[in-house]
Amino acid sequence: KRKWSGSHILEKCCHDIDLLQAICGRAARVASFGARSIFIPTHQHLQTSDRYQSWWNGWQSTEEVFNSDADICDNQVAIIETESGVRLSWHCNNHLAHAQRRWLIAGTEGMIEGDLTDSTIHHHRIDADKQTCRLAHTEASGHYGADAAMAENIVATWLKNTPFNVPAKAALEAGLTCMAIDQAQRTGEVIDVRPLMQRLDEILP
Repeated sequence: KRKWSGSHILEKCCHDIDLLQAICGRAARVASFGARSIFIPTHQHLQTSDRYQSWWNGWQSTEEVFNSDADICDNQVAIIETESGVRLSWHCNNHLAHAQRRWLIAGTEGMIEGDLTDSTIHHHRIDADKQTCRLAHTEASGHYGADAAMAENIVATWLKNTPFNVPAKAALEAGLTCMAIDQAQRTGEVIDVRPLMQRLDEILP
């Protein structure tokens, strides 16, 4: 429930927004639509499928995922316009037959498309043939290899005084953007994120 936690985008997808802003710049305006419309009693019959029965039970989990009073969105879309004029769309759906975590970046000189679930990245310049590469990772490493990489970076910062790859301010900027997206989803309004970012700049120049 939202009163006990953050939203799904803030708790589980904030790092996606962090990466997007690192590439495209900070959010300036956001809009969003979302709801809890999948895990509801109408779809209770799906509970008995092998897919759900085979899932492990997590901390304080419930056997009735389709019949609860939870109010966190289980599907949501957002559109973001950054300070640099880049326009982004973000989509999350917690009920997919085939798991995906896909990125598509389209620029004036080319595009990059990737699916982190199979570690495939396609990059295609306007004036050249498409190139494909695969990133090496194992499922055991967690988050497509990112967990191990982050652990190494943290250890290097602690023990070798190596600067950490992601500044704390960038993480706060991503969190503010997610909270603005949630405000847009709740109110149905386009939210101007710039005053939040300006206030952050005053606190952390």
